[in-house]
Amino acid sequence: MTPKVLITGASGFIGSFLVEEAIRQGFEVYAGIRKSSRLEFLNLYNVQLLELSLASPEELTKILSRFQSQHGSFDYVIHNAGITSANHPKEFHEVNCVYTKNLMNALRNTAMPLTRFMLISSLATYGPGCSETLKPIEVTDDEYPVSAYARSKKMAEEFVRSSHYFPTTILKPTAVFGPRDKDFLRLFKMINSGFEIQLGRQRHILSLIYVKDFSRLAISLLKEATANQTFLVSDGQNYTNEELNRTIRSALNKKTIRLSIPLKPLQAIVKANEKWLPPKSGTRFLNSEKLIEISAVNWACNSLPVWQENNLQPQYNLYEAIRETAAWYKQSGWLK
Repeated sequence: MTPKVLITGASGFIGSFLVEEAIRQGFEVYAGIRKSSRLEFLNLYNVQLLELSLASPEELTKILSRFQSQHGSFDYVIHNAGITSANHPKEFHEVNCVYTKNLMNALRNTAMPLTRFMLISSLATYGPGCSETLKPIEVTDDEYPVSAYARSKKMAEEFVRSSHYFPTTILKPTAVFGPRDKDFLRLFKMINSGFEIQLGRQRHILSLIYVKDFSRLAISLLKEATANQTFLVSDGQNYTNEELNRTIRSALNKKTIRLSIPLKPLQAIVKANEKWLPPKSGTRFLNSEKLIEISAVNWACNSLPVWQENNLQPQYNLYEAIRETAAWYKQSGWLK
């Protein structure tokens, strides 16, 4: 029988690529969506939609029970749904942590005999690596999250590990980029406009993974990874911010002017803004926690174990991935 997989957050950037790759690898795919989800990316595939109410444990249990009676049980679940920005910090906890608990409890309540439950988490749970040694973050390192987002993902992981409901895999990707991504689009737009921004004086070390490589790896790990393991995920390389910007410049065929912003004055401005000018509602795009994350010198990580787990290698180098992303942005009208 064809294995069934439920992928939550399926209409978004990473989720839609997980759907594509799961179909390619022979799964019967059910895309978990919200009532308000935009479906333009999912309409590209032959996928069945399942509207989920992750905020309501009772309603979620009813939905899964009804599905089970009509179609049978899922074999695999990839919980990819979550948020990286919010109108208020407490929303991170609600969506990233509580919704994870709700889904796992609903799956348990319906006695789904899952072969694997996969949680898509984040490297951010560790906080930045050491700025002096520049030693890459290891999966065994202690975690010191510096943002409400990272804390919420860490709490979700802790629940998944402690529940013992199903065999699990937790993936902690570094920055994921590619077509359909709006976060990296900001950087592409800035460079396309002829500017680069350098925060502070130190060179930044970072890790990356192209969304197609991440999706291929994640779907492969569903059936092949040793159960109850946690993996850091990158393309296996570590880059400087200068290398990343240079690669984007090359793909866009642009020259830029670099604007260097001293870190300490910027920190003082952000803190004063938070103290004296509280927002009427929601969180600012740049707050103290976000500034710590984006100005950190070391976001390198060691992802060798995850590639060794199923004997795979990334299919894209950085330039190929950046060039393909830039081409998609332009073809889709996201980048002029």
